Parts: sequence; C-alpha cells; structure tokens
Amino acid sequence: MSGRSAGGAAVGPATVPVSLLREAVGHVVQVELASHDAYRGTLAQVDANMNATLTKVTHTAANARQSKLEEVFLRGSAVRLFVLPAVLANAPVLRHAAAAREAAAERAAAAAGAKQSGAGAADAARKRQRTA
Repeated sequence: MSGRSAGGAAVGPATVPVSLLREAVGHVVQVELASHDAYRGTLAQVDANMNATLTKVTHTAANARQSKLEEVFLRGSAVRLFVLPAVLANAPVLRHAAAAREAAAERAAAAAGAKQSGAGAADAARKRQRTA
C-alpha cells in the first residue's frame, strides 16, 4: 500500500522517484540523457513527467566537449538517469517508502502464515475423515 510523504502526497512505487526529485530541488544534480550528454547544475524545477530545469549548468556532450549554460530545460522522456546528492539518502520520502514496504511484507507474511495454518487444519480434518 502507499504511505504518505511529509507533504501528504501518496508514496507508492511510482511516486517515490518524482517525490525524491522534488526534494532535490535546490541541490546540485547530474542528469544523463539517452543521447549520452550529461548536465550538471542546480535543480531549479521538476514536474511529474521528470521534466527538469537546471541552472548554472555544465554541459558535457557525448564527444566530451564541455560548455557552460546559465539555464537548461531537460525533457523527462530523454532522461536516462539523475545522480542525486548523498544527503538525500536520508530523505523522508525514502523512510516512508521503506516503512510502507516493510508493513506490506509483514502483512504478506501474516497472510501466508494464515493460509498455511488453515491448510494444515484442512489436512488434519481430511485425515480424520479418512480414519473415521
């Protein structure tokens, strides 16, 4: 099931990446595109489609040429990966997602245990019927 982030938004498997990116706003990130171009700069904006605006950018082209840009807009569908700062490893959205995963695992284990104990009781009842 989904948990809630600090802002109250749902935190499920599909929303964790976007929520984490939103927490990265204001931090220096690196973005690699499918074209193998890389952009390093301060994340100014990000939306639900992972479209991102970076400021104070260093662009490294696939041929290793570098250039400086004041601002760049990157289309989310062209993004291969984001490299986020290590400080976000302790982001609240990750803690909430981990807690939600643990709770789901516990519920699944409890349900599996209930099925096994129910199956054991059914097997015992069948054995009693055979012997009777």
